[in-house]
Amino acid sequence: MIIVCFGVFVFITRNLRDTITPLCWAAFFAVPSTLLISYLDRLINAVMSRLVQLWHRMWGSRRVECPEFVHFVAAHGDSHICLDNAPGTAAFLRKVNTPCIGCGAGLLKLLQVLRLESCFRRRVKIVSLSLQDGTDGESLGPEVNRLVQGWTYYASSAGTRDFAFDGEEGLTTIRLELFLDASEQYAAVIPTSPPTTRSNINGTLEMDKSSSLSWLVALLLTLLLVSAGMWFFIECITLGVQSFTANLDDYKKGVEDFLNLVKPILPESTWKELQQKITSFLTNELGTLASQLASSLESLSFQALMFFVYLFFWIFEPLPVSSPVAEVFKSYLLMKTFICLLFSALMSVLLMCLQCKIWSLFFVLTFLLNFIPEIGAIASAILTVPAILFDGHLPMERRLENLIWLVIMGTAIKVFTGNVVEVQMYATMGGQFMRMHPVIIMALIMLFSSLLGVTGMFLAVPSMAAVKYYLVSTDMPDQFQHPLLVAIEGDATGPHKNFVDQKRIQQHAATTSNAASTVELATS
Repeated sequence: MIIVCFGVFVFITRNLRDTITPLCWAAFFAVPSTLLISYLDRLINAVMSRLVQLWHRMWGSRRVECPEFVHFVAAHGDSHICLDNAPGTAAFLRKVNTPCIGCGAGLLKLLQVLRLESCFRRRVKIVSLSLQDGTDGESLGPEVNRLVQGWTYYASSAGTRDFAFDGEEGLTTIRLELFLDASEQYAAVIPTSPPTTRSNINGTLEMDKSSSLSWLVALLLTLLLVSAGMWFFIECITLGVQSFTANLDDYKKGVEDFLNLVKPILPESTWKELQQKITSFLTNELGTLASQLASSLESLSFQALMFFVYLFFWIFEPLPVSSPVAEVFKSYLLMKTFICLLFSALMSVLLMCLQCKIWSLFFVLTFLLNFIPEIGAIASAILTVPAILFDGHLPMERRLENLIWLVIMGTAIKVFTGNVVEVQMYATMGGQFMRMHPVIIMALIMLFSSLLGVTGMFLAVPSMAAVKYYLVSTDMPDQFQHPLLVAIEGDATGPHKNFVDQKRIQQHAATTSNAASTVELATS
């Protein structure tokens, strides 16, 4: 069955590559982008809160502290939840319905007039939910089937409704509605007629740290950072192409010098065959290669369009990706990006010291190729050899010396970044799921490249890291789990062993604490 499913997956993947490839790239970039937007969103909200506090201190205005949580009661048979009408509750509701912290009633009324109020509302999250009398065994009625702990809801506007007050018990309460959508079509609490006799439900609302305004600013900052990075890489590519064009005669001279150098070494028949192949390539195959490149660019433009479409919808409506999996992708991208930047920067400095005039072009090329494990660094190193060997503005003896220095120092840089810095980061910064045996990495790269081409080579390691996380976190029997992880890591005492032991210690501690609390309750 597994073989059949895998065969179907391979067939679908290889025949739908043009559709799946941009989707994979969109997922690869959307997960860290949404995490970056979320981080900037929280940071902007914290800055806004500080500014509001500073404003109130400077002008001495009266300010009611806004609580982080408010408690509510959901009565069976009613469509509302009831909040205590305390000063903190009013501040909580005002904060929910205004674009930023500290906005007063004037701005709220302006948003209502402009019909923009719903665009700036925050969402609230139910962080606790229980029956009022504590009888957890009692089943909830169908009228509250959408009131779920952990879900987020839109609160009905607190500034536009006439609230009913309950003075029978000496408490003034605000009746508030919760909805699953901003258009208030799907209520969280559905009224029943006649009302049921079950107990009321207690709960706690927590305000979302994000608001539409801060999210928009975070999105713009993220786009600005991405645009700045793209501009930097485009400038490096442009500088390298201009330098190559300006020194094209030197490179032609370098090729001629190299051919004159190897001509006495090669047999005459081999030399003539080499000349024929070079002439045939320049006259015949070069045009075919150009047409193939043009058709590839057309396909690439379509995939780029689909990539931006996928990415746009993914950012505005994120798919529910498991947070540990998102954390694995985020850790991989952060650590791998740092390693690639370090490796490409050191290689660019080396090329500058060797008087290579197109070092900026190789900076971008080395950075991108180094995302492909094992193969990428070797490919980028091979591509730099002609740039050193065919540089005609230097004598041949100096070029050969530079080539030797390139091999020695390039190997040292690769060993330092790949075997020292990268391994240390994986060991200390939560990258244990990226630790895999080199043979497994090479096999994964070959498999994914046959399915998705170059895209698969980029996605092989993070995808396997996500699979490895599920293998570690699931309750799979040890006789199956341990051999699989040992085969992936190539080490019987690898990172997975430490992770599994930590999980078991945490579970044992939680079980022990629960047992101790049960004993204390029984004795009391």
